[in-house]
Amino acid sequence: MSTELADITKKLEEIQKNTHEQRKAHEKDMEEKGRLLAETQEKLAKIEADTVEKEKAHEEYCKKLEAKLARSSAPVIKGLDGRELTQDAVEYKKALRQYMQKGDASKLEELQTKTLSVQSDPDGGYTVAEDTSGRIVSRIFETSELLQYVNRQNISTDSLSGITDQDEVDAKYVGETDNREGGETPKIGKWKIDTHEIYTEPTTTQKVLDDSSINLEAWLANKVAMRFMRRIQRDIVRGSSDAGVNVGIKGIYDYADVDPETFSQNKIGTLNSAAANDLTWDDMIKLQGSLKYGYDVNARWALARPTRTHFRLLKDGESRYYWEDSVQAGEPARMLGKEIITAEDLDKFDFAGDEFADNTLPVLYGDFNEAYQFVDRMGIRVIRDNVTRKGFIKFFTTIRVGGDVINTDAIKRLRVTAA
Repeated sequence: MSTELADITKKLEEIQKNTHEQRKAHEKDMEEKGRLLAETQEKLAKIEADTVEKEKAHEEYCKKLEAKLARSSAPVIKGLDGRELTQDAVEYKKALRQYMQKGDASKLEELQTKTLSVQSDPDGGYTVAEDTSGRIVSRIFETSELLQYVNRQNISTDSLSGITDQDEVDAKYVGETDNREGGETPKIGKWKIDTHEIYTEPTTTQKVLDDSSINLEAWLANKVAMRFMRRIQRDIVRGSSDAGVNVGIKGIYDYADVDPETFSQNKIGTLNSAAANDLTWDDMIKLQGSLKYGYDVNARWALARPTRTHFRLLKDGESRYYWEDSVQAGEPARMLGKEIITAEDLDKFDFAGDEFADNTLPVLYGDFNEAYQFVDRMGIRVIRDNVTRKGFIKFFTTIRVGGDVINTDAIKRLRVTAA
């Protein structure tokens, strides 16, 4: 009996052991299946996210492709400067034309604040489209030979400032153990050029404005460019004060004389002619020799057309012309090896009297880029006026410019002495 009980007990223990092992195996299997399920779910989530990202990229590509196809099928609209215009620029030009033709500024006001980031003007008026403004400035420089050689700077403020070294820094040799004494501190001159408003008023009729075949912006650009150019070039030479105006560009003639070998920040080196009411070839050689080498490298002569003719007629003792006409197409004429530029606002030789007038300054020589700074504040504005003159439309157009000699050492003048 005891033996049978022992056998039963042993079998029960084996059954319990097998059951326990089976349970552990089942739990392990369930745990493995749970892990695989989690990994599968994670992979599915990644696949879904990647699919959404690719769908978005595809939609974006389709949109860009549609926009590109739309642009390629649409006509290309270019401004006066030849560049392709954006849609915003096209809308602005249409609004500006509406303003010029009809005086309707409603759309223009909306676009100025919306698309062009233009500061408000307390005096009224509307900014000319960018391509038109650029064309006006370009025409000013293209038609003015002197303006091509002075230093030009576009600014967005009311003035431009800078400094000028007025003497040389002291330098000395020194022994290895000798005391290093301080050299002299160089003098620094400051300059500031304020911008001032100049204006012009091209005028036309309403009938002309209503003619859709006329490019109003091109008409305005051509009219304004020529008028501004004539005034600016004149003022660079003579200064705006010569016209009775106390503000504006300061000209090369505004400065007093000083010996050409002497430096003065507020005077320009000026050589007096050897003969009364006349200029000789010797005068030109002396004037050229008075300019320092560093400036002479890029120096040019500036003469009015009658003065150029006077020097072309000068001959040496063997009846040979001093003047050096260019033998190459497109190359400028030269005098004493240097290029000659035309500046019609300089004092001129009088062929009727066969002489130069007393105390005139018909010849400039120097590096104009180093000597003179011209400043142009960005932005050209126009105001339509159909009231002050019946039957006509005036366009009050303004720009802000400034200019001054910032390095008097880089330019020399030749003055005709009195009899």
